[in-house]
Amino acid sequence: MAKGKRIREENVFHGIGFEIENTKTERDDGSVVPWQLIHYYGCSCVLAINEKEEVLIEANFRYPYCKEILEIPAGEKEEGETWLDAAKRELKEETGLKLGIKDFKEAATFSDIKRDPRERVITIAHYALVKLSEVQADTDADKADWFSLSNIPHLAFDHDKILRVAFSRMK
Repeated sequence: MAKGKRIREENVFHGIGFEIENTKTERDDGSVVPWQLIHYYGCSCVLAINEKEEVLIEANFRYPYCKEILEIPAGEKEEGETWLDAAKRELKEETGLKLGIKDFKEAATFSDIKRDPRERVITIAHYALVKLSEVQADTDADKADWFSLSNIPHLAFDHDKILRVAFSRMK
């Protein structure tokens, strides 16, 4: 089996949630093969449900819609984070709600190509049963509030689907 070694790496772009790296590999025969690698960290979202069967929803201005929209707390996973770490951080940053890692359960992975009009996004969805508490938008959301499961308005992206799937897994 042919072997090789990386001989050069250059980070050409570092963005939120991903980076692009140019690299070259030297093969055993001395030939050099260039590669461009995209490191994508993904997204994590959290469906928080309290004992009154209310769901925590946030409002944010999103440029694809050119307006404030309602969505499940979510965001990009940062380099080096686990999916659970990202879920915990995003929930805190967007709603002020602090939970421990043990409070989260994984619901499903969402990867439909056009689920977000901005770009291809792969999201690991989590859910957490929480005690009813005051929430307040923190650093990454405009507003956050509890909505009754029987009266949830339309949510952005595919968050309606995420809510249905996560809630069915909780039962």
